[in-house]
Amino acid sequence: MKTIALKLFAAACCICVATVTFAQQEYYHPAIMARLEQKYDRVVHHSLYGGYYGVYLNGKKGACDLQGNEVVPPIYDDVSYGGDYYKVTLTGKVGVLDKQGNGIGAPKYDQVENWQFLSGNYAEIKLNGKVGVVDKQGNEIVAPKYDAVRVWPFKDSNYAEVNLDGKWVTVDKQGNEVSQEQIAREAAYKKTFEYYAKTYVQNAINEWQKKGEFEKTADWQRRVNETTRKAQAADLLKEAEQAFIAERSKGLPLGSMTLGAYDPDNEVYLIQNSKYGNWLVPVPIAEAQSFKSEWGNLRKAPRYFIENDDVALASVQFTASGGKSYTYSNKASLRYTVASIDYNFDPIEVAVPAAGQSAPKGRQQISDVKLQAGTRSDVDMNIPAAGAGSSKTFAIVIANENYQENEVSDVEFAARDGEIFKEYCIKTLGLPEVNVHYRANATLNNISSEISWLAQVAKSYNGEASIIFYYVGHGIPDEASKSAYLLPVDGYGKDVSSGYKLSNLYAKLGAMPARSVTVFLDACFSGATRAGAPLVADARSAPAIKAKASAPVGNMVVFAAASGDETAYPYKEKGHGLFTYFLLKKLQETKGNVTLGELGSYISANVAQRSIVVNRKSQTPTVIPSPLLAGRWQNIRLK
Repeated sequence: MKTIALKLFAAACCICVATVTFAQQEYYHPAIMARLEQKYDRVVHHSLYGGYYGVYLNGKKGACDLQGNEVVPPIYDDVSYGGDYYKVTLTGKVGVLDKQGNGIGAPKYDQVENWQFLSGNYAEIKLNGKVGVVDKQGNEIVAPKYDAVRVWPFKDSNYAEVNLDGKWVTVDKQGNEVSQEQIAREAAYKKTFEYYAKTYVQNAINEWQKKGEFEKTADWQRRVNETTRKAQAADLLKEAEQAFIAERSKGLPLGSMTLGAYDPDNEVYLIQNSKYGNWLVPVPIAEAQSFKSEWGNLRKAPRYFIENDDVALASVQFTASGGKSYTYSNKASLRYTVASIDYNFDPIEVAVPAAGQSAPKGRQQISDVKLQAGTRSDVDMNIPAAGAGSSKTFAIVIANENYQENEVSDVEFAARDGEIFKEYCIKTLGLPEVNVHYRANATLNNISSEISWLAQVAKSYNGEASIIFYYVGHGIPDEASKSAYLLPVDGYGKDVSSGYKLSNLYAKLGAMPARSVTVFLDACFSGATRAGAPLVADARSAPAIKAKASAPVGNMVVFAAASGDETAYPYKEKGHGLFTYFLLKKLQETKGNVTLGELGSYISANVAQRSIVVNRKSQTPTVIPSPLLAGRWQNIRLK
């Protein structure tokens, strides 16, 4: 027995030694070591974090990987390895390189903490006694100018806490201080269907519209254009709805259910639900007794839909053992509205060989040209991101382009006007996304609802809120009273009662306790379309009507696209309304740092000049302040 035991022990030892030898060969290879020793003054093998070779040349240190490839040139005073990153030191300054030797942070800091990025993709940097944060790409997301930084919040949000002169505050990735209220609003918005769908569709579209490696240019151009992109976005939105419902409804408690009394006259059971209240489930009288006896064993399958930007219960199917099903449904009271979503698609462009070029024989010559589908104006691109603005500024953007009634003409470019103005509100004026409500093709109820929301916001901020109201679409005049109305998409061009009276709008906005109310109206109230034709299809001979001017009240300034019986024209070359184009252009040029006086002067001068040149007709924008702001409105700023 002893002999057998000893043999087994020896065999085990042999296996163990062989295993160790194999593992060492993975970290260290004599041939690679010998090759490196011919190139460098000194080579040291390190087995830490999987292993690497420290190499020395002319008194400087670098590093090679296990295959002998130089990843850090020997130009540094010191090199340390941390698994995925190298910390390098030069003349007392520290930086970080990735595993391939690419520069993440040049040696310019006094110290880099957590440089192995073991703390959630970020490292703390120190310079001149102050601290900041860099990400894995070396971007300074918090500049080194604080006494202390709490790095961890960046794992789950866009904010970090910093300490300066003994005070802790929260900042975003641009270093702008933000309030806890703003953070809470952003967190709440990220839970909504609008945010989910926007992200889902946007990411998918940006991948879909890329030209394939083996896709012909003509095929790509047929596949990808503004029309097909809109169709693709619509299909993806449906996918996003189903994905959102599946994700958010998972694990939702259905509530405990108690079977109530049966109503034989109406042939329905009352089911009492602890979460949703009372349900009525139709059950034929002939099956009522069976339903009751199987109540405890019925399979219950809920279905959900999207309501108010979240999932809501649509129905519950009760299935008996024999397969017979009975359904509770709240379908009769459903209100299903998909939020209008402001997408941020990448431009549709691709580099392809130029057509019709011939190259000299025996030589290949390839040139690149940019192909772009769709029309994008200069103000649609390079929208300046000017950092955070006021978290107490709120905006309503209404863009009415497609009218439901056949007799009312559509408003060319209105949707783009509204979408791009919304982007400027968020990116250039720095408004939080949740502060900006965008409504495309708004009905009368939509407009009323948004104004009610503004009133509630203004009241809750006790006079500290600022308000921006932007409208692009049709306006109509009352031929009898000459009063002006905004025309919702469900309105009638001949029936002013289906519109929203402009004086009522001013009254509601002006009554709000707000620091300032700025109104932009890219509409005219003469009864004409943007093209100058009659608004109503069969009113071809109707003369333009000069609507009665409504007076702003409270802390209000109104920017109107046209005066009197003039038409608010489009700027076809730019794909925008003429008024909106120059509004956006001034915001772009000034990065939003403009007074209302400067903005009014710029819009009025440029629109008046361009309208004569392009449309050969006059369009004279006006700026109308309320009496309360007379003499001081010019110095008010949008941000």
